Amino acid sequence: MGRTSDARERLVEEASRLFHTRSYAGVGVQELCEAAGINKGSFYHYFPSKEDLAGAVIDAQWASVRDDLLTPTLADDIAPLARIERFFDELARWQRSSRKEFGTTPGCPLANLSGELCSYEPKLRRKLSRVFGGMCDALEATLRAAVAAGELPRGTDVSRGAEALVAFAEGAMLLAAAHDDVALVGRLGKVALGLVGARTR
Repeated sequence: MGRTSDARERLVEEASRLFHTRSYAGVGVQELCEAAGINKGSFYHYFPSKEDLAGAVIDAQWASVRDDLLTPTLADDIAPLARIERFFDELARWQRSSRKEFGTTPGCPLANLSGELCSYEPKLRRKLSRVFGGMCDALEATLRAAVAAGELPRGTDVSRGAEALVAFAEGAMLLAAAHDDVALVGRLGKVALGLVGARTR
């Protein structure tokens, strides 16, 4: 049933897609194996359980967020607050791309998993907590740069500000999914800097 050399990667890729567009609970191991083109017995060679596969999905999604979203949008080639604006612009582009691929606005895959799993999968909850903590750390560093550059007042609570930006971004994507409105993230991103005391245009 297809090549086995990349079977683990195919399982993670298909699970990422199905968990995002459906749900963790709504997708069984058999369906995951069929989507990845492997037999069910091989699944347990790579993952002791579906929970372990979900952990690998979270790791892969975090790597994408870190390398494809945070690193390029928060790069120091432009002023710090402009980086925050660019971060929200790229989130909006991701939502448009997902809408084109899936036919509906699916929101944030990590937030979707958080809402579904955190109440009964403590190991995955801790992993997701570290992911969102990493997002906060990246945005906090950018806010510190904004204070140093005089774009934000000295004394700005950059730690709480970063948490507010992450919560705002995730909430915006949740609303975009609820309304199936790809433009919503971009619209709300225009006022995000007001959360940290910046003047909005």
